[in-house]
Amino acid sequence: MTEGTIRVEFPIVKSDFTTLVQGPMDSRMFGRFEAHAKFGPLVVSYWNSNLTADGQHNDMTMQNTSNLVAVPHPEPPPMGEEDLTEVARGSTFYKAIASVYYGLQECKTKYVIKIRSDEGYSNLEPLIEKFLEDDNKMVCGNIFFKRWKQAPYHIGDHLFVAKTETLKKAYERLYKVYVLRNVEPHSHELQGAWSAEQVLAYSFLSASGAEPSEFLPLPTDVPELCLKYFDVVDIRILGTYGASWRHHSKGFGNGGDHSVFNPQDWECINDMRDL
Repeated sequence: MTEGTIRVEFPIVKSDFTTLVQGPMDSRMFGRFEAHAKFGPLVVSYWNSNLTADGQHNDMTMQNTSNLVAVPHPEPPPMGEEDLTEVARGSTFYKAIASVYYGLQECKTKYVIKIRSDEGYSNLEPLIEKFLEDDNKMVCGNIFFKRWKQAPYHIGDHLFVAKTETLKKAYERLYKVYVLRNVEPHSHELQGAWSAEQVLAYSFLSASGAEPSEFLPLPTDVPELCLKYFDVVDIRILGTYGASWRHHSKGFGNGGDHSVFNPQDWECINDMRDL
């Protein structure tokens, strides 16, 4: 890891959208900022393995600029054995929750586009256009957005856009459950019974005003509630892209040495009509 302070400056773009980049410090993300900055301000919520609770660091850090807010934070501590009833063993979901939560506090626009720090997309317009058809929805990239018959409410949590207010409600609750661990979780908030993507979907539904009785127990066929609050965009139409399957050390993209993402490999969908 290169040591030092990174400063990246872009023209101020007035927009209803903030792009929130979150996750561990990844040097590849700096080359993607210019493309993301075309759509509005940037918030980068990241951790270094050497960043301590008092903000001291030995690695790379970022500097605030006119169109970028850096949100450095310590890496969330590992889960203890007593916490594994709520979290799937080996899951990094709680780290993502913390990183998104911290970043959302700095998002001042009406909408937020969430991107992982190890991924990037040069053209977010198709995602935004789909979302603006109905801004009460969460519109996700299709990487790991699964078919209903395989995993109901298994949305894509790598890339998505939604109302800032709704996301703040959803992540505030998840932050209390998974990071602060100071509230009693509901059954639909527990990993183990559900995947991280399903937990996020249920949290988004709750933050949107749906009652648990409206989405559980699960029906056999795709319910209207799912179609009302979620939609999907094929990441292969988002310009030059790079996506990641970190747990299997695989990368997807349409440049370099990456293989092109094939949704059929993972039972993912390209369109909600195929759900």
